[in-house]
Amino acid sequence: MKTGILIFNEIDQLDCTGPFEVLSRVPEMTIEFIGHSKESVRDMKGLQLLPTLTYQDVSSLDILVIPGGYGQYALMSHEPTIQFLQTICPTTKFLMTVCTGTLLAGVAGLLEGYKATTHWTSHHLLKYLGITPIKERYVVDRNVVSTAGVTGGIDGALILASLVSSPEVAQQIQLYMEYDPRPPFDAGYPTKASKPVLDTVTKNAKPITDKREEACKNFAKLRGLPCD
Repeated sequence: MKTGILIFNEIDQLDCTGPFEVLSRVPEMTIEFIGHSKESVRDMKGLQLLPTLTYQDVSSLDILVIPGGYGQYALMSHEPTIQFLQTICPTTKFLMTVCTGTLLAGVAGLLEGYKATTHWTSHHLLKYLGITPIKERYVVDRNVVSTAGVTGGIDGALILASLVSSPEVAQQIQLYMEYDPRPPFDAGYPTKASKPVLDTVTKNAKPITDKREEACKNFAKLRGLPCD
């Protein structure tokens, strides 16, 4: 099987490397990193990633993974990326979106009529994309696996591994990774975090959230979907 993971500047690298860690261990799986060009990209904090294929190099995939990060906002209006997603998605057996990668898939028109999730700061925007918002760590709807923010990509990839291989293989991968999360703080979701923590993170995310909201509302207007 062949998986393609979209990468771009200002990606949130764990959105990409989390699923890579899991899916690369599925038997007979090959993984390509797909970029607009072969130039290296930098994640939100400066980590460099190197595309192995460009959009033009890809004719079909078994799995397409669309990560998120601040850089996905620019791609929401990047016509070559939108065209690539619209062209390649019909060839895939599974589509996986991680974090705000769900919004990018949404404006490409790939998720209308689907149930999905995304990062909590953008969850309220799914309705503008014709998506039924589900507040879960991961959501499986037909051939689409969507996940909540960043670390949710690991969970979603394990589910995907069970679907394309077997639950036993997915559990073997989980055990090898020693994926048994026990976080030192119980602040990983808005309903769990203290008000000061929640307020700070919400405030810090507001500028990019506002931009994403504008892009999603513009999509809704073009498609005749509710935008208020």
